[in-house]
Amino acid sequence: MSTTGTRTPHRTPPAERIPRRLTKLVAVTATAALAAAGLTLAPSAVAAPVTNPVQYVNPFIGSKDDGNTYPGATVPFGMVQLSPDTGHNVGYNYDNTVVRGFSQVHLSGVGCGLGGFVPITPTAGLPASTDYSNSGYSRSFKRDSSNNKVEEATAGYYKAVLTSGTGNDITAELTATTHTGVQKYDFSGATQSGAGAYVLINAGQALSSVRSSKVTIDAATQTVRTESVLHGFCQETDDFTIYSTTKFNTAFSAFGTWTGDTKTASSTSASSTSRTGAYLSFNQGAVVEAQTAISYSSASGADANLAAESGTFAALRTDATATWNAQLGKVAVTQGVTNAATAAERTTQLRVFYSALYRSFLAPNIGNDVNGDYRGWDGEVHNISGTGLTAYYQNFSLWDTYRTQQQWLYLTEPAR
Repeated sequence: MSTTGTRTPHRTPPAERIPRRLTKLVAVTATAALAAAGLTLAPSAVAAPVTNPVQYVNPFIGSKDDGNTYPGATVPFGMVQLSPDTGHNVGYNYDNTVVRGFSQVHLSGVGCGLGGFVPITPTAGLPASTDYSNSGYSRSFKRDSSNNKVEEATAGYYKAVLTSGTGNDITAELTATTHTGVQKYDFSGATQSGAGAYVLINAGQALSSVRSSKVTIDAATQTVRTESVLHGFCQETDDFTIYSTTKFNTAFSAFGTWTGDTKTASSTSASSTSRTGAYLSFNQGAVVEAQTAISYSSASGADANLAAESGTFAALRTDATATWNAQLGKVAVTQGVTNAATAAERTTQLRVFYSALYRSFLAPNIGNDVNGDYRGWDGEVHNISGTGLTAYYQNFSLWDTYRTQQQWLYLTEPAR
């Protein structure tokens, strides 16, 4: 269960129940905000509205100077936010130079460490350390000729090139579905002799505090499962459990697990109050796809979430882009023909607007599995069937969101 979840299933009032005065007030506020950005609502403009708003989303906005946003891949209100952890206490900081792993859950703008469940790290060669804060475990961002990180992101997609030296470059791409994080690791740039291609799945470390963890490997089905008991968010909390299932599209050439600092080749399971994890080896130069589903309810829930949303990276990336275009398209805007801004200024206006709009749809997050199961604040598993709800939502910030976001979601998401 998320430590910031709701105590009871949340149901947004249907659109017809929203007071007319509130609708008018928020509509006027939205119009004023658009005008301030140099934009207008589509019906009053001559030019055609934006049809591909994803192109204007910049997930890196707010990712330095403790803005604490994340640049990784997610879908609107998704359970999973697959994003790099760079050593910052809430996950990502743009100025940090290394990636500890790509983990499954992040919150935008949060002030304390939370989430970071099941960090997954592609690496050329098996590191000596099993601690992802160790420099031998984490991977550096590759730099271009201008010394900029080789990294890009937009709504539903993230890409970076990681390196551990000349001849050891790995291209990592991320996308997402509602319940899964989808990864593609291209080891064709890791050509250094004897380096090998490895993927590390860390069950024993996260942004939240880990009480205990276990991992199992099913080599026959190219599947790794984890179970992590976690606690804490700014202060002590009750324990909660995260289950994950990761399936690869490529057979393992070798595998093993670790407990604490000890690695055991060919081991298929590990369980401890110390760090646990799995390492999977692939042929040198391989292009590996993996999909990770999580559940707050059960291991079978993670399995079912994966089965329901499985697909190739290319297909699921296309789906994520289409989903975000539809979501962002709920607000159709254009720049009026009398706007004297330059082309660059117009692009900036759209980028500012759609990047902010994107973040308004990141949370709250779906907390139930595809079968409707969710874990309530009583610690028990419940189901949304018979409640009239389409989903159970969690991760309500309540930190000033009542000023603007609550009203915004009443207007744009009445069915939720």
